[in-house]
Amino acid sequence: MQGSNFSKKGFSDTRIWALKDAARTLHRAVCELDDRNLELFEREYGGFLGVFTLMQDYSTAEEGVRDIQPPCLKK
Repeated sequence: MQGSNFSKKGFSDTRIWALKDAARTLHRAVCELDDRNLELFEREYGGFLGVFTLMQDYSTAEEGVRDIQPPCLKK
């Protein structure tokens, strides 16, 4: 995804680099999964709230990382 696509969606220019870098890193990691792990990734993190579930798992396992809740669950 090019940075301009993030701009078109309305993301601040100051956040585009970090989002692009995160998308690139996640894309690379998923592309390197074998079939079994790709199926596991899809089962655990696919679908509605998938990326937020992945971030939740990461933040609970890493000390000092901010917990992120999807806006739709905060209401």
